[in-house]
Amino acid sequence: MKILARYVSSLLFLALISAPVRVMAQGVQDFVITNFDASYELSNEDPQGLLTTRETIDLNFSGQNHGILRAIPQKYGDVDTHPKVKSVSRDGAAEPYVTYSENDNLVLRIGDAGKFITGVHSYAIEYSVENVITFYDDQDE
Repeated sequence: MKILARYVSSLLFLALISAPVRVMAQGVQDFVITNFDASYELSNEDPQGLLTTRETIDLNFSGQNHGILRAIPQKYGDVDTHPKVKSVSRDGAAEPYVTYSENDNLVLRIGDAGKFITGVHSYAIEYSVENVITFYDDQDE
């Protein structure tokens, strides 16, 4: 039963990390997300757990856009996750981005404000977060 509880707890955490996916065009919202894929690697590099996430977001922009926004949670419960962006690319090439904090999220504004894009594009985002495992008196998450 403890193994099942740990498994369910882990799945719930992964859902929490990927649930606040906020992807939207900058200024104009005329696009369709055609695919969202994510892989997660949990390591013990941080005593509370270090989670590295790799996301691929495929979009079809039907109008001119500058890029997308992606929000990454900065808290897990009351604990800071200290998100660190490792790489951002569009169609296999490095893509410019800026970050800012909003509503306990680290928001990535991906794209070039001076350039428009349209059509089909694929974004790849890699980031890590810390403090993702909670320890309880009778079990670990």
